[in-house]
Amino acid sequence: MTSLISKINNQFTNSNHPTIPLPRINVVKSYGKYRISFNPSVADFGVQTTAIVLAGAVFFILKGDHALELDAVAKENGLEGCIDYFIAHKEEIHENSEHAMACRLKEDLFELNPIALSVMGDELMWKLFQTFA
Repeated sequence: MTSLISKINNQFTNSNHPTIPLPRINVVKSYGKYRISFNPSVADFGVQTTAIVLAGAVFFILKGDHALELDAVAKENGLEGCIDYFIAHKEEIHENSEHAMACRLKEDLFELNPIALSVMGDELMWKLFQTFA
């Protein structure tokens, strides 16, 4: 497991929460329409989590610390590499991940599908759908 300092040195950042004057616990690295977010706290999900966040609204969540690995994949293969990594680590997907709603494999309570589709495009969405259908 890598340290939080390692992530910060790899240009992951944290900032204040938008609605309360406290620093966020998670560290984030942005790639335009998506970002990688690592949450070292176990308070929210029971374990540390790493998320691929699409358009700040759709969270594909993995259990554990995958931040630096996803960063390396993103640098090499962009969002497609991140989605491939997510699929390859499907046994580590957190139960609160929104990928099934985004693919409309579960009821899409928050209308995540159009957001995910606008970021991922048809081919990546189809790949994700086929994996989990």
